[in-house]
Amino acid sequence: MNVEIVGPNLHPSVEWSGYDFHVHAAGCTDLRRYGLMRDQRGDLRWTFEAANDEEIVTEIYADFLPYGDDGELNTWVDFADTVRIFPCVHKERA
Repeated sequence: MNVEIVGPNLHPSVEWSGYDFHVHAAGCTDLRRYGLMRDQRGDLRWTFEAANDEEIVTEIYADFLPYGDDGELNTWVDFADTVRIFPCVHKERA
């Protein structure tokens, strides 16, 4: 399924929930609440195909796998708590 990622460092109008990235099903109507998400680096929203949570987290943190900034071996599970996957993603998979 296609998912849309919003983040990192969510828009100031979106209440910070302790997650660096929000993940919705592409086309989810909740995406409207984020508005235009851009900064000096460009667009802070992107869409890609993912079959499961592991693929979502791996895509987001590909630059830090298998080794993080600390040089320690990482897996996608090490980053999963920074990603909020909304119910629309799981509903689309069902």
